[in-house]
Amino acid sequence: MNYSAYGLLLIAILFGAVGQILLKGGMNGRPGFQIRNLLSLIRDARIVGGFLCYGISTLLYLKSLAALDLSLAYPTVSLGYVIILLLSSKLFKEPVNSTRWIAVFIICLGIVLVGFGTS
Repeated sequence: MNYSAYGLLLIAILFGAVGQILLKGGMNGRPGFQIRNLLSLIRDARIVGGFLCYGISTLLYLKSLAALDLSLAYPTVSLGYVIILLLSSKLFKEPVNSTRWIAVFIICLGIVLVGFGTS
């Protein structure tokens, strides 16, 4: 078992989630955003930081793919949905109903089952 590759994958997932949170934070004050205003986004540190996190996430994911099966790594990335749900409910006060909590439980169960398939 390649623990360093799993660690890189987890860090990649975390960077992706942080990137998503930064992008959302940067877009919160722009409800009427239009594509023609795309260049204005490069002045927002949260947007730039979000893309930077995505870039780091991608590089770490590529490194983990060199050592892990895609059929294990890719489903594990869905852990990002769980992290996003938790962070967005705390940071942005987004409501999370019982259906979403059930979905998060199913995602976690799926990740565990995929992981058991590697034993």
